[in-house]
Amino acid sequence: MKSNLLSRKLQFIFAKNPEIDPKLNTELANLIKWARSNNLSNDVMNKAIDRQVKLQDPKCISAFGGRGPSNTGVIIECFALKPHHTKSIIQSIVKKYGFNLNASVDDLFEYKGIIDVELSSEESAAARSDSETFPLDKYIEMAIEVGAEEVTLEDDGEKPYLQFICNPLEVPKVVKGLSAAGLSIVNNEKIYIPKVVVPVTSEFLEVVDKLTDKLDLNPDVIKYHFNVVPES
Repeated sequence: MKSNLLSRKLQFIFAKNPEIDPKLNTELANLIKWARSNNLSNDVMNKAIDRQVKLQDPKCISAFGGRGPSNTGVIIECFALKPHHTKSIIQSIVKKYGFNLNASVDDLFEYKGIIDVELSSEESAAARSDSETFPLDKYIEMAIEVGAEEVTLEDDGEKPYLQFICNPLEVPKVVKGLSAAGLSIVNNEKIYIPKVVVPVTSEFLEVVDKLTDKLDLNPDVIKYHFNVVPES
């Protein structure tokens, strides 16, 4: 989804430069041009930036979990000064698409810290060429040394990168260790990762897309997490 890719790009940009004025943030200005070329409106862009700003105040963020058919699940993080009121509004949206926020999803997701690390141009090219032969072992050893639980090679469609996963309370420690090792950190955050992944039909994915479109229109929704993947 373009909106999710936009959010990820903003995370990378604000990790390097928190300035929200594009005149003072060249990468943000370039991203705005990218968004327009991909038919993302100014309203979508402004809301995405606003969400990133709200993420800087974790005291006002609430996470609402819900279940759908066949063990599918969702967690929606919101800026919520009045959590019960916000949950009621979000529930009225998700129920139209088969989800219920009054059901626990503790068995479907786990809360983790992630740290994204930029690869060198040589390693990036090697990962693009053949991800199966990428020398991940040295980073696995590094992950153990700095207190991370695991490290994976990821690709956001733009370029490959490393993602270190850890206990959410250990994020500052892991960031410090990776930085001391000379790695270039482009993003760190705490997210909900699926413990149970559910393969679903293309029809159900269309339902999820419609739901996310509705969620994106709500200014209090910061981000959302589903545990679904396309059927093979």
